[in-house]
Order: sequence, then structure tokens, then C-alpha cells
Amino acid sequence: YSGHATELAKDISRQTPAACIVAAGGDGTIAEIVEGMAGGTVELAIFPIGTANVFALELGIPFDESRNIDTLLNGAVRYVYPGEIITAGKTEKFIQMAGVGLDSNIVLNISKRFKYYCGKLAYVYQALSSLMFYDFRTIKLDIAGHLHEAYNVIISKGRLYAGRYTLCPSSLP
Repeated sequence: YSGHATELAKDISRQTPAACIVAAGGDGTIAEIVEGMAGGTVELAIFPIGTANVFALELGIPFDESRNIDTLLNGAVRYVYPGEIITAGKTEKFIQMAGVGLDSNIVLNISKRFKYYCGKLAYVYQALSSLMFYDFRTIKLDIAGHLHEAYNVIISKGRLYAGRYTLCPSSLP
């Protein structure tokens, strides 16, 4: 269920601070685990089996299961620090990107069942549906003391978006 990976990661971080959590899933699973690990010393390994796996693509993690097992056991360690987004007084961590507005509406409303059967096509369907029915409200942003207004915001710590599409070409993985 939604939030379960966060609860598990919090419990592991408290009980076994030297542990390594293996995130077997996609970007949503990783995001939940990172939220639960925040402030702890637990390490995270990624076994990409989700729909888009943008973060795994960004890091060059193999999508071949046998190669990924070898990477989990013998791969290089990379330190990645989460970003933070504050909405309505609530702080949330993100490891790859955060969306506000239409982007987050698409992710929030996508059918997990449809995504399971149709893969990335489910995102296309939800994007079209959201474009027709989404209430485009003005988003007010305070970025380092500078105020901005927008209808959609994507905050990214990497190059890629929605799989292998380049959003921020100058960002380093």
C-alpha cells in the first residue's frame, strides 16, 4: 500500500543502522524508501523492476537481472543527497525529481492496475486525461528568496524525465 515502503525503511533505519535496503521497484518505491531513510545511516541499493526507473537509468544501473545482482554485490558506491520540497508546511524528500501541478496530478491519478498491464502507455493515457480535466491553478514558488509563478513545475536533480527523455542536458548523473 502507499507509504508502506516508507514505514519499513523507518523501522530498518531505527533498528539496524548499518543495514542496506534493496529497493526492488521503480522511482515511486525508491522515493518512499528514501523518505523513510532520511537522517539515518542505512544505505540503499537499487534493483530496477518498475515502469520507468528514471533514477536507475540516471545512475547507469543495469536492467539485466543477472548483471544487476553482480552490481548489487560488487558495484561502486555513489553518494546521492536528497532534495527537499515543502508544500503546505510539509517537507518531503526526493531523490530524482519532484513535480508540482500537472506532472504530479498525472502521477497521483494513474491507475496502478492499468500501469501494470500497459506499462508506460498508462502514463500517456493519464496525461491526456489530466490535460482535459486538470484545473490549472497558479503555483507560487519561493526559490532561494525569489518569488515565481507557474502552472507546472518539475524540480530535477538529474538529466532524465519519464524514462530516457532528456529534460536537463547539463545535469550530471
